[in-house]
Amino acid sequence: MKKGLLYFLKTKPIYVCLLSVFFVFHGFVENFDFVPGADALLLTGTYLFATLVVVLLSWVFYRNFLRACVVTFLIMSVHFFFGSVHDLLKKFFPGVFLSKYSFILSLAFVLVV
Repeated sequence: MKKGLLYFLKTKPIYVCLLSVFFVFHGFVENFDFVPGADALLLTGTYLFATLVVVLLSWVFYRNFLRACVVTFLIMSVHFFFGSVHDLLKKFFPGVFLSKYSFILSLAFVLVV
């Protein structure tokens, strides 16, 4: 049983789905009184569907499922955490080019590519 679970975790990229679940669950717990559970489940389903679409598009490009999942993880990470990173940069570097959209989007594009 243990060997089967270890093999499953090494060969199946569940981290792609868990990223969406983590993002919604974190927001749900952080804003517990303001977000209904049904809305959180609907948002999780929407993000999982979007992740699946990106995985399929990446697979068409790479023809390798694991590589497509890694690329999808990077793209979805940028999508989910862009706002937090931008707010953090605006807080620590107010008025500097590091907190401008043109710089952050260019840097994110270069890092993902």
